[in-house]
Parts: sequence; C-alpha cells; structure tokens
Amino acid sequence: FELGALKNCPALAEIAVSDKNETYAAKDNCLIHVVNKQLVLGCKTSIIPADGSVKYVSDYSFSGSGITTIEFPEKVTEIKPYSFENCRSLESFAILNASLLSIGDYAFSHMSIDSHVVIPNSVTELAQIYTAADVFVNPTREENFPTVNMEAIACGTPVVTFDTGGSKEILNE
Repeated sequence: FELGALKNCPALAEIAVSDKNETYAAKDNCLIHVVNKQLVLGCKTSIIPADGSVKYVSDYSFSGSGITTIEFPEKVTEIKPYSFENCRSLESFAILNASLLSIGDYAFSHMSIDSHVVIPNSVTELAQIYTAADVFVNPTREENFPTVNMEAIACGTPVVTFDTGGSKEILNE
C-alpha cells in the first residue's frame, strides 16, 4: 500500500480488509499495518483505536479525508508529517495523552480549526505548577535563551535568575 495513495478522497466513508490479509487490518474504519502498528489510511468516519493496535499515524493517512473530529488515544506516540494535511472539514482534535512524542512537519497544514483543540495534561499541569509558585528560581549561570523563564512569566510567576544569555531581555526588573 503506497502512503498517500487515497489522499484527498473526502467521500471515503468505510475501510474494510479481508480476514485472510496478514499484513493489514481494518479497525474503526482505519487501515492498520499490523506488524508496525501504523495507521496508514483513515476516512471521514475513522476513530483511532485505543486498544494499542496503532502506535503512530503515517504520512498522508488522513490527508483530505473529510474527517471532522479526531482523538489521539494514549498508545499513539507519533503523528507523521502531512498526516492531516488538507483536512478542511476538521473541526476539533484532542491529544489525550502525555506519551505523544512528536508531531511531524505540516501534520495539520492547509486547514483551519476554529475551536476545540485539546492539549495533553502534562502541558496544562506544568502551567498549574508555575501558577501555584510564589516565585520561580532558575539558578543557571550558562544559558542560551531560557524558555523556562518565559513559561513562568507567561503564568504570572516572578522569576529570579542570573544575568545570562537572554535573561535580561525577557525580564523587566
């Protein structure tokens, strides 16, 4: 099966595979490479299985598919480049896990999502930790551009640090 072979097919609504096929399986209207746990094709009615049968979503797998909503379950660790490219009907997506390691270049390109984007708990938990702190102390003496300082400031937490690599440019006092 060639990646992207059925891209830009918004009318595709069902994916089925013969039980005798040892390479591919269909589950929840997703075409899955069984050995690699790779979702290679989705359609407008697909639901990414949460049972561990999918580890990553491949290049162009949903490209132009007509899907309107998608949730990435706990077992998905990678979204490859161009996976959801040109999905103009996508209205919402949710990343439900902290085990997602990477989102490839242009995975969500050429589309507009106006609402309903959910990010992993680990990111929101980090913001809660910064917000709960009275002050953030960054004792580094060598730093290129300390993004942790910017994260703390963005959460309204004062920062105490050394005058190193970009710190004074982001701090007011």
